[in-house]
Amino acid sequence: MRPGALILLALLALAAILWVGLRLRRNARRKRLRQTPLAPDLKTVLAHDFPTYSRLPNDMRARLDGLVNQFLDEVRIVGAEDLKVTDGMRAIIAAQACLLIVNRPAVWYDHLSTIYVYPSGYVAKQVSRDGLIVSERRSHRLGESWFRGPLVLSWRDAADGAANDRDGRNVVYHEFAHRLDGRSGAMDGAPLTGDETQANAWARAMQPRFARHQADVEAGAATFLDPYGATNPAEFFAVAVEAFIERAAAFRAEDPELYALFERQLQLSPHEWD
Repeated sequence: MRPGALILLALLALAAILWVGLRLRRNARRKRLRQTPLAPDLKTVLAHDFPTYSRLPNDMRARLDGLVNQFLDEVRIVGAEDLKVTDGMRAIIAAQACLLIVNRPAVWYDHLSTIYVYPSGYVAKQVSRDGLIVSERRSHRLGESWFRGPLVLSWRDAADGAANDRDGRNVVYHEFAHRLDGRSGAMDGAPLTGDETQANAWARAMQPRFARHQADVEAGAATFLDPYGATNPAEFFAVAVEAFIERAAAFRAEDPELYALFERQLQLSPHEWD
């Protein structure tokens, strides 16, 4: 074997060793953070400003505390438009995000490193293409999630969503539902569901319900889920997650089959928290 090839093999072996070492170090840090109690001042903030937190079973709340520790360690939450983001604000965002994965230890928000928080709703430029025609328009938003990129939130709406946990509207749940959806490789309303049988069951349940929801919205009929869910399957999934967490009993009564599907997907049973 030529000397150059030997050097290349040695460098590849060294890179593999370094990669494994970094992963082991990261996993050890995550384990320690998940086992560390949440700071008392942050627990006080959550108990006061996020009522759902106090209704959780004790063991679930302890797991959530550990996930919040990890989230705050790995995700930068920074203010936009001169907003000063406090540790309490970061904890409120982190707790809502981590609640969606609190019973799924193998799931994490990979590829998310930064959250930008605006004081309230903000205006963003939206570019669309139709063949060779490119058009731009400005739209008012409360949050958005970029595929494998940053996440953006309105603090006023994130705080209101945490405080009012019965109305089925929560921008943090909504945007982090998109992150879970995107784990399959695309934000298309079909998140990773496990084996092929579960994936097929998900598709059979969701597709006709989305079509019916879209038809009801177009007809001007009242709908249990937010009409915004008629935009596309990804938005349908996200608004359904909001309702699943915050209007669990009503959701379960409205559509028991779909509610059970979300129970299996998220490994949560919010109707039991009351």
